[in-house]
Amino acid sequence: MVRHCQQCNVDISARPPKARYCKKCVERRQQTKTKKFHCSRCGMEMEERSPRDCDTCRISYLKADKEWRKNSGQGRATKAVFDAVRRGQLPNLREVEIQCEDCGVQRARDYDHRDYSYPLFVSALCRSCNLKRGRGKPRSDLQTSNSPEVA
Repeated sequence: MVRHCQQCNVDISARPPKARYCKKCVERRQQTKTKKFHCSRCGMEMEERSPRDCDTCRISYLKADKEWRKNSGQGRATKAVFDAVRRGQLPNLREVEIQCEDCGVQRARDYDHRDYSYPLFVSALCRSCNLKRGRGKPRSDLQTSNSPEVA
């Protein structure tokens, strides 16, 4: 039995039994179906959509963020809160229902630092209020010139 390509009507009997198109048509269809994605930071064309940024931009962002955390004292303050929760000095927000200190409506899910110099001076906030507040003030003894501005 002779089978033909559904698009160009070429004989495809030599192709696998489930094939409906010749090789040229399959390649043409794949080229037209390929969607082009762009990096959200530099605009470079990417093949996949999975990460929002290209590898170069993602790596530079992660390096800058890691450097900021190191210089601001955020990592040390976050670890201090984690240890305090583990020791029982601060309530575990996953187990205890505490109202948000800003809005008072929602359940608090995060501890927020306003100043990383005082690692256990924290506020229990809901996620939206924590995001509204933004980053805390970096430790003054570790602050560098390349630290981002704090509002």
